[in-house]
Formats: sequence, structure tokens, C-alpha cells
Amino acid sequence: MKQIERIAVIVNSLKEKQLTAKEIKNLFTKPDENISIRQIQRDLKDVSHFLNEDEYLNLFKENKTIYYSIIRNKNNIHYSENENTIILDTNFHHQIDTDKIQKNLSNVERAIINKKNIIIHSIKNDETGDNAEFMSEDFSFFPIHIINHRNTYYVGGWNPKKKLVQIFGTNQLEHLEIGNKYFSYQKYKSIFDEEFQKRFGVTKNINKEVYDIKIEMSAVLAGFISSHQWHDSQKIIKKNRNYILHLQCGINRELLGWLYQWMYNIRIIEPSILNIYYQRGLNEMQKNKDSKQSLIYRNIFEEK
Repeated sequence: MKQIERIAVIVNSLKEKQLTAKEIKNLFTKPDENISIRQIQRDLKDVSHFLNEDEYLNLFKENKTIYYSIIRNKNNIHYSENENTIILDTNFHHQIDTDKIQKNLSNVERAIINKKNIIIHSIKNDETGDNAEFMSEDFSFFPIHIINHRNTYYVGGWNPKKKLVQIFGTNQLEHLEIGNKYFSYQKYKSIFDEEFQKRFGVTKNINKEVYDIKIEMSAVLAGFISSHQWHDSQKIIKKNRNYILHLQCGINRELLGWLYQWMYNIRIIEPSILNIYYQRGLNEMQKNKDSKQSLIYRNIFEEK
């Protein structure tokens, strides 16, 4: 089935009822229709081009599940020739798509489906802390998941040589190919999922510990935090006039960066090690402010 035909099926179905991406995928069940969730997500991005002027693609999230539907604008707003939606997408923090990323995603997806390893010949930069040593030699990797995080694609899996879970940005992978070694997908998926739950986001933790984290925050910020998904363990408790965010996860660079963005509206209660890293980051930023030297990439979140 061609993409335009598939999108037509999606449009007609979403006009009738709300569906998840998985339910949309299940619309295409013929043996020759090996449609992936990622392909469905790409199709959904193109749906708006096939809608009438008074229609738009609506997204509704419930219990961490996104439901899609096509809705007619009740106010019957007419758009100009250059407008086809009432939603303005800033594309803020969206990964810039390239042929290399799409090729990497395609290879990783095929490897996961066939439960085969991939050979990563070259990897650049350090997006998650899992390439802090800037590895350059070829290595085998068991891919478990393609992760869409902050509108950026990552591949997460198991490094059999180092015997640990790793996550890399697909943009980091300069050259990879599907290997000829099969692996036990369920075995390593279980290991990966356990580790992934410990991470705040996709960044490597400083150690293997899971901490009971408590962050005090202003009432206004607590309202915003509670209306968004950050980690499965998140919970906000009001105590007297204070709002305390509770998390159970490891400590990593992404957690610290997330805390810094709330500026002076938060206060770390515990653990003390989180406060130490928080203050260390502030000190390093202050040094940069007062220094005239060229900046060199550093990672203070070394594994203990």
C-alpha cells in the first residue's frame, strides 16, 4: 500500500473515533504490510495536508497514552492560503531531520525486528554521557529500543563487550551496519528496561544508586510540573504551604540541567549528593563567567 493510500485510511478512521498510534498500526494487518509505529508517526505528521480547511488533527493524552482524532473546528474559522492549522508549532528542541538519521533509524529498526546486533563503526560527540570517552573503535551493540525523547531519536540497548546498558543519539552514529549475530531480545530488554527506569531522561547516571529525591518548589511551578510527564515516579505532595516534588531515580546531567531551568523557584531538600553536584555546576558556570579562556567540553558527572 502506498503512503497516500495509507494516510487516506488513517484520515477516515480518525474522523470516526480516537485511536492510538498502535491502534492505527493495527489497521494495516495484511502480510505484505509491515508497517512500523515510527512509520505511522511519520504519516500522522503528513495528515494535515489531507484535511479540509475546517479540520485539524487533535492530540489527547490520558494516562501517558496519546490519542489521535480529526476534529472539525466548531467556530468554522477560515484560514488563509498559508495556514492549515490553528496550532502553531515552534519546532523548539526538535531534531533537524537528515538522510543520515533516517538511514540509521531504518537500520536500527530492522535490527530490532530481526533481533540482530548492529556494528557501530564510528560514533561522535557525547549526547548522553555514554560516549564520554569518545570511543573510536568498532563495537557490537544489541539494539533494544528506538527512543523518542524531547523530539530527538536515540537508540538504547546493551553493549556486550562492556556489559552495560547504553543510549546513543542517532545523530552520533556516523556509520553503522546490521551485524550477523542474533541475541536474546527479551533477556536484554528486561535488563535495559530496569536500567532505563533509573534514568531521568536518557542520560547516564553517576552510579547505580536510586535516590529518594525531594525538591521544594513554588506553588505556580508545582502546578506546571504536575501537569507534565517527567518521570514515572514523580509525585507532588503539599505540606503546609510548601510543595515537594518526590522522585525515585538516579542522578545525571539531564536531571541537573532540568533543575537549573527553574532558576530560583526550586530548592533541593535531599539527597545531599544532589546538592553537591548542583552547587558544583553553579561554581563551574561562575568560573566560566569570569574566565577569558576558550571553552573546552567537560563532563563533571563521572561514574563512581
